[in-house]
Amino acid sequence: MAGAMEDEMFLQALEIYEASQRSAEQEEILVQPQTISDDGHFTQLNLCDRFVNVTEEDILAKIKGAVPRTTKRSTEWAVSVWRKWRDSKRLASDSEYPPELDFITNEEVNRWLAQFVFEVRTLKGEEYSGESLYGLCSGIQHYIREKRSDRNDEPIDIYKDPYLAHFRSSFNAVLKDLHSRGIGTVKKQASVITKDVENQLWLQNILGDDTPSKLLNTLVYCLGVNLALRSGHEHRSLRPDMFQLVELPDGRRYLEYIEWGSKNNAGGLRDRKNCNKSVKIFPNVENPQRCVIRLYQKYLSLRPENAPSDALYLQPLHKPRPECWYQSKAVGHNSLTATVKKIIDQLGISGYYTNHSLRRTCVTRLYQSGAEEYEIMKVSGHCSKDGVRAYKEMCLKQEEKISKKLQLVSEKDEEEEPVFKKPCVFQSQSQKPTQPVYNFSNCTVSFTNN
Repeated sequence: MAGAMEDEMFLQALEIYEASQRSAEQEEILVQPQTISDDGHFTQLNLCDRFVNVTEEDILAKIKGAVPRTTKRSTEWAVSVWRKWRDSKRLASDSEYPPELDFITNEEVNRWLAQFVFEVRTLKGEEYSGESLYGLCSGIQHYIREKRSDRNDEPIDIYKDPYLAHFRSSFNAVLKDLHSRGIGTVKKQASVITKDVENQLWLQNILGDDTPSKLLNTLVYCLGVNLALRSGHEHRSLRPDMFQLVELPDGRRYLEYIEWGSKNNAGGLRDRKNCNKSVKIFPNVENPQRCVIRLYQKYLSLRPENAPSDALYLQPLHKPRPECWYQSKAVGHNSLTATVKKIIDQLGISGYYTNHSLRRTCVTRLYQSGAEEYEIMKVSGHCSKDGVRAYKEMCLKQEEKISKKLQLVSEKDEEEEPVFKKPCVFQSQSQKPTQPVYNFSNCTVSFTNN
């Protein structure tokens, strides 16, 4: 008993001592900033060199630079459509017409945005789909928010604010009407690359590593499928620093990819608790020619010594050398965006194939293989199950199986072919045979030539 009390007193004293030491260290750091020199000794840190000075313009530029590129484009498109609609209303009559968005009030948003969704049309004079209308309204909202933020005015949420109920009722009515008439019901999505299509790409030597361009395209394809990448911008943002070849104690190895930022995890305030996406690619021992690790290592070995560190994909040399196939100039995102279409076009098959096909292919293959949703989300980087479910797609064989189940077609009937054709059905009495008809099954028939 006494020993236990002594141990407890000792632990309490130790905690008090460690706490006092931490306080002393923190106080010393605050009073006398220090840094470690190359020889391992502490040197005085100049406070003027420790911090940087930024202007208000620098801060605003950084804020605007943090807006995703797709958001900027959709906002510009939405504002442009609004202004053209506004001009048409202004020229059509001398009565009231919509205001500019820069200083629009909540009451004006409620009134005019409701009228906008009813009247807006495409350049061809056709109705927009529901998804396009939603994109227009969201782009307009983003523009209004930016302008109000610059003036420190109250924000706006057109989908939740109670004083915008008239707009939401109007928008809801338009969406239901479009849906009832079949406008926008078929969504154009990137096609999934099937196993047969991928095999043909390899067998026809469209994918491979025997030329600089082919190796580059193959790496874009393989990394896109294995890492669930979507756009040319995501491929353009890849850097060699994001990849690490790890060797395990038992001799096995894998290529690890750690994402620095993406659409699903931009690293902002809302993403601060999210972990960076990490994917491990293991060797393809069954088919070494298609091994991603081998292709990646070969590609790295053929990059120039002065290769830029901020780009993985480099432009091929016009005259490649045995030890170097690529320039020190990065491939642009537009070229990377066209990679999948360029590859699939060589097969001459139909379908809507884009770089987004790589991401859809990744998720669909995992889904069809029976992977759990959390496993798929780890590879795809989705933060919600709803997001990853939108990428799931049944293959034609699965849909055929479901259709046959609904029609009560048994698996046995699917697999077994009849030995003989069904008896003929005669239409008239004169067509009936005069001799009796016999049906035989499981018989052995022998023919003898005399």
